[in-house]
Amino acid sequence: MIRIPSPNNFETGSSNQWVNFGGGWQQKDGKYFSESYNVNGVKSVATNTRFSDFTYNATVTLLNDDTDGGVLFRVSSPAMGVDALQGYYAAIASDGRLILGRMNNAWDSLATVKTDIQKNKPYNLRVVANGPNITVYLDDMNTPKITISDSTYTSGAIGLRQYSGTHTQDPSGKTVIFEKVAVSKL
Repeated sequence: MIRIPSPNNFETGSSNQWVNFGGGWQQKDGKYFSESYNVNGVKSVATNTRFSDFTYNATVTLLNDDTDGGVLFRVSSPAMGVDALQGYYAAIASDGRLILGRMNNAWDSLATVKTDIQKNKPYNLRVVANGPNITVYLDDMNTPKITISDSTYTSGAIGLRQYSGTHTQDPSGKTVIFEKVAVSKL
């Protein structure tokens, strides 16, 4: 399994190869913190990566209500803006959903599954993309929660994203913690 970005694993005081598009991103003790600064759709993309068929793992923790956080994959043309990229997004939402969608500078929901999501609890999220087949797992890595076929995007970079970071009095916005981010080619 290749850690992304290699060899950095979000250690305190080290640099990384992720490019941030909005919000505030900080790494500390193996965790990557996304603070929305009251902006929707903040993202961090490892723009120097390119994957077609892979397994992508991340542990995601939501610290606030009314937000979601997850992984971007097969990404191209990332930019500032809510859905400003071409690619896919799999995420957990604080309102009890696992979501999968794609973006072409606009959101297109592909699948939504109801599930129990609690604040301050880490969730293991896995995406397996093999050709047009996309499978999403949450905590149980033996039983997929979402399985679809979509060939819109076949390769691209990986990233992390937080959405719905507004509606808070805290000037740093809402926080999502990412850790144990890893990808391996199939």
